[in-house]
This record gives sequence, C-alpha cells and structure tokens, in this order.
Amino acid sequence: MGSEKLLGQDETIFRKGQRAENIYKIEAGCVRTFIRYGNGRRLVVGLYFAGDYFGLEMHDKYRVSAETVTPTKMLVIGRKALNSRAATNVAVANGMLTLTNLELRRAQQHSLILRLSANERVGQFLFEMKKLNSQNDRRNKKEVNLVMSRQDMADYLNLTIESVARALTQLKNVSAISLSSPRRIAIHIRKPMAA
Repeated sequence: MGSEKLLGQDETIFRKGQRAENIYKIEAGCVRTFIRYGNGRRLVVGLYFAGDYFGLEMHDKYRVSAETVTPTKMLVIGRKALNSRAATNVAVANGMLTLTNLELRRAQQHSLILRLSANERVGQFLFEMKKLNSQNDRRNKKEVNLVMSRQDMADYLNLTIESVARALTQLKNVSAISLSSPRRIAIHIRKPMAA
C-alpha cells in the first residue's frame, strides 16, 4: 500500500500548514521533523530512521515540517486510502493506533530530555542513538555513526551548537565517550545518564 520515493539529502518532504495527505514509512535513511519560529530558530521535534513512520496527523494540515537528513528511501501512503482501509480492517486500525502510541511516546521522551542539563541531554541522546544502532547492527553495540549534523543535534536538544560541543568535550573528559571522528562516537555508558 503506497508508492516508493527516493529523495536526496536535505530535501523537503512537506511543510508546516500543508495539507496532510500522506503518511510515510522510512525504508532507508533519516528524516527530521521540525518547527521554525518567527525569529528563524528551529526546533527539531523528531528524528526518524529505517522502519519508522511519520506524518500521521489527526488534523487536515501538518503541524511540523519534514526534511531528509540523508538520502532517503520511503514509502508514501495516501491518508484517505489508509483511513478507508482502517474503517474495514481491524488489523490496519490497530496498526494505526500502535503508530499513534509510538508517536506519543516519542513526544513524551523528547519532552523529558529537554528538562535535563546540557550534558545530560547530549548523553541521553547519544545513549538513545547507541540503542538504535545496536538494534540495527548487532556486531557493533558500542560505536555510533551519527548521520545528523551537530546543528541537528543542537536543534533537537534545544541547545546551541557551542553547548553541544562543550557537552561532548566534557563527556569525553570523563571517559563516557570517545570520538574516532566527528560523527563516529564510541559510547561507554551502559545506562541513560538521567532517569
């Protein structure tokens, strides 16, 4: 159900206020959803990876914008067709409910991260990336290849890029992480930095 679409890096998928006609499933790549404030500042509200769905709206218009972080392959699913199918197929309706619950959990988790100190935010983010990485690559459970930029990290954690850099340095100094390159980070912590 749906059609495949390939997009390059930093391409717009939809903009805030646009009619919410589709939902999307990422087959490969990474997507960010975000809100841009009147002063030009951006808050990344979600990062989505292979297997994730995004764009499921309860209203007629998207409340966020979405762009690719990396070249991305996705399945585009028409909202009307999906709703029609859900009306007659319990499994599809249950699947949509599961997606809604996952999105709610993602929003709650993000809200909790934003209440932490800068070091804890960066540490928690890296820990979550480590968990995601180990689910996708069972051979490498320690090192994370960050596909997003430091600016994306900063905008997701509601920090300045300088605060992210300082937090990474402090985490490195206490041996919580080691950097083999700017985007390859070995995570040495075994549990989240803050509950």
